[in-house]
Amino acid sequence: MSEQPREVEESSDTWRRLGAIVHGPAVLARAPGIAVGLRCVFAYPDSLSVWLVARAEAALIPQDPPPRSDAEAVVQAQREALWPGRPHDPLVHVTMNHAPAQRLSWAERRDDCTIDGVRYISCSARLLGLPAGGQLDVEVSWGPALAPVLTRVQLSQLQRLTDRALPFVEDPGPS
Repeated sequence: MSEQPREVEESSDTWRRLGAIVHGPAVLARAPGIAVGLRCVFAYPDSLSVWLVARAEAALIPQDPPPRSDAEAVVQAQREALWPGRPHDPLVHVTMNHAPAQRLSWAERRDDCTIDGVRYISCSARLLGLPAGGQLDVEVSWGPALAPVLTRVQLSQLQRLTDRALPFVEDPGPS
């Protein structure tokens, strides 16, 4: 019996490359006792991988989930079926190519801990596609302690990405 492959977002070209660093690091938002940052952005020929970090004094994290629009609640319910998120995470929305904002999930956690009353989160998130002109608009908020902050991120040298994305394997892949 052969194993059925699960559906993956990465193309075969992305699997053959380690990517190229096109931005980072940057503080996306900061308020007393709370901060959200961008460690780096890796680019592939057809997608981006974003590494996010957050830190907040535990007393500042809201106890109730933030309100969502009906449309976002439907999308979030579908996502939570596959990637259950936590209700008290920061909200990060990315706008690329003038499309509606896409909410990044904190589900791909690398670290998540609370030490001495401070919560730390580190994760990576995938964005399918590349921004025309290399521009991402990133909006971050975290309950009442951190009002929405918009940061424009300019990604460097995307036009030469295929040349810059470090090969992982040398095989030509499927034809």
